[in-house]
Amino acid sequence: MILLDFINQYHKRQLDVLKASLEQENWQRAEISADLISSFSVFFGKKLQDGANEPSQVKSDDEGNPQEQNLTKDATAPSEVAIQNNEVHMKGNKYQITSSFILLLQNINDYVEIASQFKYIGLDAISKLFEMVKSYNSYSLQLVLEAGAISFGKIPRITAKVLGNFFFFATHSLLKIIGLSSISLCLLADLIDPLHQTLLQLDLKLNQDWLNLEVAKVKHDLNNHINEIGAKVRSILKSK
Repeated sequence: MILLDFINQYHKRQLDVLKASLEQENWQRAEISADLISSFSVFFGKKLQDGANEPSQVKSDDEGNPQEQNLTKDATAPSEVAIQNNEVHMKGNKYQITSSFILLLQNINDYVEIASQFKYIGLDAISKLFEMVKSYNSYSLQLVLEAGAISFGKIPRITAKVLGNFFFFATHSLLKIIGLSSISLCLLADLIDPLHQTLLQLDLKLNQDWLNLEVAKVKHDLNNHINEIGAKVRSILKSK
């Protein structure tokens, strides 16, 4: 099947791109453009509804001249999420995210769109979506908590030989990196349940037990990773 072969190749390529992005991640919060709001739409089923773009109200001045030039509005923008001051706002929380996390969001959007448009390969697309999320979680864990990023020069190596102010600055840098990684993972964890509901809306004839199990696995892995980050932070603080 040509389309299935294409998706398999696309998936392999995107996994490689995501891995490379994580390896080159500078672990600074990314600049978030207003356009990113559309990447969250898929988690809340907005892109699956008809009438994505609707005419907006055009107001006129006293002489009948239109005051608004943009005659369309993006009705897919989710009310559950907002982007303000270079942060993602959702459920009363504020999140700073990385460039690799933005790439993951875009990949998730792609797979949901593929599943929505080509339902006969929907199961394959959703399976790859979960694989992508698991890969992001496991590889970021390897890089940040298991010191894999040291080999890429992205995380400072802190040893007993490090003394004085350098120890303080290196530790502070490491805590910032771990903290930003944790914030991105917390946002991802908060998006899993809305994503689950979106997948149910797709009417892909997915096995409910399989879908529930995949969602439970992802949430379990993410929560474990977040808890490990907390333990790592406590360990670093005790060693100071």
